[in-house]
Amino acid sequence: MTLRLPVGVAGLLLLGCGGGEPTDAALNEAVASAEARARGRVLFEDRCRQCHGPNAAERTKGARQPPDFSATAWQHSRTPRMVYRAVRDGRPGTAMPGWKSLGDRALLDLVAYLKSRGPAHSVTAK
Repeated sequence: MTLRLPVGVAGLLLLGCGGGEPTDAALNEAVASAEARARGRVLFEDRCRQCHGPNAAERTKGARQPPDFSATAWQHSRTPRMVYRAVRDGRPGTAMPGWKSLGDRALLDLVAYLKSRGPAHSVTAK
C-alpha cells in the first residue's frame, strides 16, 4: 500500500521534521490558495498593517520606506521564496523584524497574501 499526499502537504510535513525551508511546491501551492491568502490577510492586518498600511502599499514610515507590495516592479522582482525569507528573517538595517515565531504555516500564508497584492503573474519559486 502506498500513501500519497498532495505535493504541498508533503512539503509542509517536511517543515515539521526539521526540513528547513518549505519546498518550492509548498510555496507555490500557498500562493495559489485562496484559503492561504485569506489567512495571510488576517495575519497582515494583525501584525503588519501598522507599518505597511491597510493596502500593503504604505510609503510614509521613517527614512527607509517599506515596499509597496502592490507595485508591479516589486511583485515581478520577488519570488515567493524571497518574500518568505524576508518575512521570516526580517530586513537588516530597517525596522522590519523577523517573524520566525509565527511558524511556517503562518509565514506561507503571509507570502500568499503579499504575492496576491500585485498584478497577476506566473508563480515561480526560486
